[in-house]
Amino acid sequence: MKMYIAKPNTWFKEGELVRLLEYLTVDKDGIKYGVFEGRHELSNGDLRIESEVCSYDDFDIYEY
Repeated sequence: MKMYIAKPNTWFKEGELVRLLEYLTVDKDGIKYGVFEGRHELSNGDLRIESEVCSYDDFDIYEY
């Protein structure tokens, strides 16, 4: 299994564990995309669970 941890300056809150919901595609440059779910920080500091299409590059990925 894999763990996806959000990197800084990406859609999800930095350091948060994010869940892969669905693998989507690899683009012409070889970048993988999927639908991920996790906590997103709003401008007022509140956190909301959301799903978003993101590049796998937005995460540190660990095998366990």
